[in-house]
Amino acid sequence: MKIVIVGAGKVGVALTRHLSVDNKVTVIDQNPHLVENIINIYDVMGVCGNGASYDVQKEADVEHTELSTAGRCG
Repeated sequence: MKIVIVGAGKVGVALTRHLSVDNKVTVIDQNPHLVENIINIYDVMGVCGNGASYDVQKEADVEHTELSTAGRCG
């Protein structure tokens, strides 16, 4: 399953950790350091930018995902 997670905070990282095992995950966050860290730890793609932006969503290929979720919390 192809999944996009918006936000690389505590919830976003937890979702990424669990969902990246059996799925193709892309994480979107405005903080380039968080994006770099998450793609270095997990087998995921990363996009730096505002997850509410159409251009950022297009870069993350949201239109071809089965699930998109917001995971920014703290």
